[in-house]
Amino acid sequence: MRRLALTALAALALAAPATSRAGVFLGARLGYAIPGGDVRSGLSNKDITSSQIPLQLDLGYAGLFDMIAIGAYGAVGFQQVGSQLKNQCSANGASCDAKLWKIGAQANVHPLLGLWAGVYGGWEQQSISGGYAGQSGTVSMRGWETGVQGGWDFGLLGVKFGPYASWSTGKFQSAASTGGYTQANLDMGSANHSWLTLGVRGVFGL
Repeated sequence: MRRLALTALAALALAAPATSRAGVFLGARLGYAIPGGDVRSGLSNKDITSSQIPLQLDLGYAGLFDMIAIGAYGAVGFQQVGSQLKNQCSANGASCDAKLWKIGAQANVHPLLGLWAGVYGGWEQQSISGGYAGQSGTVSMRGWETGVQGGWDFGLLGVKFGPYASWSTGKFQSAASTGGYTQANLDMGSANHSWLTLGVRGVFGL
């Protein structure tokens, strides 16, 4: 009976929403992202990528005023090529690949019961690579992003996990193509693109 009661208490502790405490934290995220907006005038984000699988690492310090966590993030998004880009690559007999790299800073508030929400912002680079007849080339678009995020953490003994959602908007400031047949700088105009991401997050030490 005693063992059964201890087991039940341990199960309840694991299921209970986590609370924050001061200290350095390390986190990892896995998600699924849906594109929106335009990467440049007349070119939709969905034309380049239909979806994205982002992998993200978080590092920072939690416990400011008992509820604020600040830190940095770095991410790479493995993207599924969009319809327009896919058709162009197929028409030219080329193989194409797309990735999104991000790095920046974030600040999150952990008010109660494991809930958290925050803002983030940083630098991003969209890379599109193609290969044909032994030659290869890459188009890289670079700019800044800002976003909001939130989730619900569960856990025990400094290890937490749970669902999260984020939405970001950004503008590519410049773009350049290298390799293959051409090298050029491209004008990106004033278009804004966005990403809606749903996923899971694990945090150690928060």
